[in-house]
Amino acid sequence: MQALPVSFRRRLKHTLVILWIVSAVLLTGGALVLSIWGKGVDLGAGRYDGWIVFVIAVVLSFVAEYVDSSIGMGYGTTLTPMLLLLGFEPLQIVPAVLLQELLSGSLASYSHHSFGNVDLRPGKSPLKLGVLLGVCGLVGGGIAATVALNLPKTTIKVVTGFIVLAMGVLVALAGRVRLRFSWPRAGVLGLIAAANKGFMGGGYGPLVTSGQVVGGVATREAVAITSLSEVFTCVGGLSAYLVGGAHIFWPLAGGMIVGGTIAAVLGAATVRAISPAKLTIAVSAGCMFLGVFTLMRVLM
Repeated sequence: MQALPVSFRRRLKHTLVILWIVSAVLLTGGALVLSIWGKGVDLGAGRYDGWIVFVIAVVLSFVAEYVDSSIGMGYGTTLTPMLLLLGFEPLQIVPAVLLQELLSGSLASYSHHSFGNVDLRPGKSPLKLGVLLGVCGLVGGGIAATVALNLPKTTIKVVTGFIVLAMGVLVALAGRVRLRFSWPRAGVLGLIAAANKGFMGGGYGPLVTSGQVVGGVATREAVAITSLSEVFTCVGGLSAYLVGGAHIFWPLAGGMIVGGTIAAVLGAATVRAISPAKLTIAVSAGCMFLGVFTLMRVLM
């Protein structure tokens, strides 16, 4: 991007920011509308052409992944309940979400490194942190996915909602509230976040991203490291589902992969375009919204 003319770079950054705002509005608006007004058409029952499901999945996955790869959260936490309200079954959704995020997370990590948002070269602290969170996520995500069908989820969702909401408040106060970074604390954070991911297909990004910011990691680096660590978590969760007999619902998964792949690259470029201070505000607001949204889905 640095090799481009200054005027073109400014226009490109302006366009990316506007596109991100539009995607965020569409994602939050769609999530709230579906939550308040109930189920829509039953797209998961097989009565609709696979291409209809594919196109809808492309659009929803694009806006969700664009927001997620830009602020490190929001994909599974918002997309999973939206797809449930559209009539898809959990075993159609969660494996597809995990597969898409595995692929887009890999691409987003490379893109974040290429755009200079983070230095993921061997031996550097961001790579070490990403691998630590990822390995803990691999273990936690696999265990959580294995027991997901037999464990009551209401209590977990309520606790997750309150935690995510609280983390949003802490991020907003990050200039005053800072925890000293420690590797054991980072590992515990990865395990807890991965358990949420395995249980409900979401909840990983808000905890990991906000936890890093509160712990003193720069916001741009935190977003990029979350993308990297989430790859490991998705491997664990997806493997457990497939070994347990789940299948990939390809009309849904294929559309999610297409939309998410495009958004992953744009998200990394958008992180570079947004100032760190504004990005921190976006992360805080995202946590607060996702926390409230999670609680609404359970309590309403």
